[in-house]
Amino acid sequence: MGKNIIIAMSMVGVGTLVFSFLIISIAKRIDLVDHPGGRKHHPNPTPLIGGIVMFIAFSFGSLGPIT
Repeated sequence: MGKNIIIAMSMVGVGTLVFSFLIISIAKRIDLVDHPGGRKHHPNPTPLIGGIVMFIAFSFGSLGPIT
């Protein structure tokens, strides 16, 4: 059982990285970004996709080898 959990967690980690790079370009194209200004001190527009990416990766990870 411990080995299956490690495999599932690895799938979630790798999935998060892969989906991040794929969805960043989509977020920029549809202007799903946080623009700097006011209280926001980041220098560049930042994509607002963290929760979406983690949800997708977790969903795929939960379909993994845990039985």
